[in-house]
Amino acid sequence: MKKQLLTSSLFRFLERGIVVITSFLLTPFFINELGSTHYGLWLLILSILGWFNVVDLGFPQAIQRQIVQALELNDKKRVNVIFSTGLVLFTVLGGLSVLTLVGLTTVPAIFGVEGIDQITLVDILLVLSVKVLWVL
Repeated sequence: MKKQLLTSSLFRFLERGIVVITSFLLTPFFINELGSTHYGLWLLILSILGWFNVVDLGFPQAIQRQIVQALELNDKKRVNVIFSTGLVLFTVLGGLSVLTLVGLTTVPAIFGVEGIDQITLVDILLVLSVKVLWVL
């Protein structure tokens, strides 16, 4: 068990390191190819995506843990309750995310984006809202 934990941790650390190094190496390429304005828009979109990663608030891990514990006790009623509660919770969080994304499309100037880039940002936010809605 300890060997699996160590191996898993090592690969997770390696994955994070590769992501950081890749991002560091690709940043000059993106700036040169996209230009500073479009690169700023790119970072804005990535930041919005990052904020939506916070929306789950750690619930997937908590639900998974509770279901595993209930399965270990062979408590099918508890598994059903946890699953149903999780489903409702994620539906509500997803709905709030979609409403937030659609709401942000009405005020793209709040991000300091001007001109044609506002249209691009609105289109991207709408695509993200459709993606979140699709996952629901």
